[in-house]
Amino acid sequence: MDPQQRARMLNRNEALERMSPPQRQQYRDAVQRLNELPTPRRRDIVRAILDLREMPPEQRQLTINSPAFRSQFSDPERNMLSSILAVEPYTPHAPNPAP
Repeated sequence: MDPQQRARMLNRNEALERMSPPQRQQYRDAVQRLNELPTPRRRDIVRAILDLREMPPEQRQLTINSPAFRSQFSDPERNMLSSILAVEPYTPHAPNPAP
């Protein structure tokens, strides 16, 4: 595991520890529902999670509630995204250094 992956895992675990038991259960339920989806749909949602985690939390929520996301994802899927992203730390995409 590279240092960035290790840091992400530690941050995620710390976020889970700060949650109340009902919030942790909501997160676990969302992950379980995600894993039960058909592979193509799960792939779409995972791609959205990867894109959204690079946004600040306020922008994430605006994007999840946007008309584009409402047309692409159902209400339960958007709730699942919100629950899963509650423990995803904001990780802006670092620009590539100039050669």
